[in-house]
Amino acid sequence: MEYHGNQYLLKHVNQLSHYVRWLFAMVENDPSILSIPIGEPIPNPTKHRAISTYEEHNRRVREVIPADRLLEYDVSQGWEPLCKFLEVESCPEIPFPKTNTALSLKVQNISSVLIPLSIVLFILFSAFAHGFERLTGKKVLPWLDFRWKRFKWSMRNSGKMQVKKNM
Repeated sequence: MEYHGNQYLLKHVNQLSHYVRWLFAMVENDPSILSIPIGEPIPNPTKHRAISTYEEHNRRVREVIPADRLLEYDVSQGWEPLCKFLEVESCPEIPFPKTNTALSLKVQNISSVLIPLSIVLFILFSAFAHGFERLTGKKVLPWLDFRWKRFKWSMRNSGKMQVKKNM
């Protein structure tokens, strides 16, 4: 049963990897990125290419979407233009949320690495602990605790032995 859970997680990590490759291929306008094998590094997108892809996308949206059906909106404008466009009569009175700050993006980027890494490390430790217990009949954490205490005791006593030898 546990194996199926790991398989489920790995499936989603694999899907995320394919999505990131697709996104980089779109930003760089380079379909060859899609053929880079999983595990191989993807070239970092260039700022110039990312900006030009973004501007080209926006140009295409303006070309395809009728002007009366398109809202070009900047979050600094607050609720009013958004409510008007969506034909919402009573705009919220609370301040417009600011969740796309540079700090929140950094937190999202770090989390996108740390969370999957933590999950993978947990799975690896669980597999190791299970194998360790099957081989030795002992649980890993109590065994490590015992070994650590023994190591500290030996370090304290080896210092005392050196002092006695020097006397």
